[in-house]
Amino acid sequence: MNMRVSTGASFKDAANLSDFNSLATLQGGKKSESPLPGKFGPFMYSGGSEKPNLQSFASEYDSLIDKLMKQGQEELKRMKEELSQPSSEGEQAPSSAAFNENTSASGTQNTMKQLQALLESITKFIQQSQQSSGTSNPSSTGNSSEAQLSNALSQLKEILSAAGASAASGTTETAATGTENSGPAMPKDEKDTSVPPSSSTLFKNMDGDNRSADQIINDNPVLKNLGNQKDIKQDKLKEQFGDWTSANPDEKSRALAAKNMSYFLNGVKGLSNREGGDRGDIHNNGKIEGLTKDGDARHGTEAAIVKDVAEQGLDKMFPKDGKLTQTNDKMVNLNGTNKSGFQGVMLTLGKIFAFFPPLSNFMTGMGKSESSNFGDMLKEGFKGYGKTLLDGLKGIVEGLKRGKINPIQLALSAYKGEVTNTYVANDVKSDVKDKFKEIV
Repeated sequence: MNMRVSTGASFKDAANLSDFNSLATLQGGKKSESPLPGKFGPFMYSGGSEKPNLQSFASEYDSLIDKLMKQGQEELKRMKEELSQPSSEGEQAPSSAAFNENTSASGTQNTMKQLQALLESITKFIQQSQQSSGTSNPSSTGNSSEAQLSNALSQLKEILSAAGASAASGTTETAATGTENSGPAMPKDEKDTSVPPSSSTLFKNMDGDNRSADQIINDNPVLKNLGNQKDIKQDKLKEQFGDWTSANPDEKSRALAAKNMSYFLNGVKGLSNREGGDRGDIHNNGKIEGLTKDGDARHGTEAAIVKDVAEQGLDKMFPKDGKLTQTNDKMVNLNGTNKSGFQGVMLTLGKIFAFFPPLSNFMTGMGKSESSNFGDMLKEGFKGYGKTLLDGLKGIVEGLKRGKINPIQLALSAYKGEVTNTYVANDVKSDVKDKFKEIV
């Protein structure tokens, strides 16, 4: 009989089995009411009063118990080894629940049925032996075999009980580990941007890190280059992260503050753009972007996040989605940097010359450029000019569809197509855009 002793819930259930009611029946000498299967493994029962072959039965059962004990001990050893293995990074040690999930339901039920049937078979056999011994003198061999069976039954109970206790212990230990590991992942160092900064992930001490505050600041240019502009609000940041400046006389406290402040600022630099894309060199340029020359933080920039965290707290204001916040500020690029003053002028002129589509789109294109490099701005300007020509052609096509073949009518259709699709017209609100079309 090839029977595998399962771990986890199967062990615990088998260990209980109504507190081994069948064993209690055996010890009380009363007849068991449990139905006996017609055949179980190597044992056969006729259901009659015929006295079974005790010697043969004991030998076969003893062999079976030996196999069962070996399998049980192997399973216990394996379970203990797996439960004691240290969890890998970001992964908890497997619990007894995990073992149960890996054991098929049919396999577990089958094992339980086998164990139940085995216990009932043993009980029925010894009851028959006891009944027979009431009418005849049992042989010394029979007594010896019955003792052998009883001893094997006790060993089976010990195995199942030990397995159940071990599974329960493993569950408790894993649960404790799970409680410990269920908290947030901790950063390896202040440059680890894979773990978003929060009050629970800040470093609590400098254990294992012997760097001074100055060394940490020099290792992190974003902190080294941090200014004290109006919207940076250093005083409020110090309330959350500690004082990393030379004004703090406690070197350990200052070093810890520098490490946590660097961790926060590096987290800000690690954010994606507001659409979730990469920000290229901005991630590593070592300075907080988004401040105007007056020290104001434009919304949708890194500086705005630093300002918001300083005023309202890290847990509340650090972006949970890992992206820069959305903004309608036309002076903020997608990558979270501010546009140059020249670009601002071009955007303003584009609006002024909205009724001169080629010029408007050219200027607005330069202003909308994500780069402040003049060559890049020119490229965007010419793209705007090309857009004007395409819009004009679309307007002519629309005019032809409506039967306008007069040159003047086609010219007006081209102009309408251009002016109603300029960058400026597409940026205004829908109701304003409709009136804009009506005027044209």
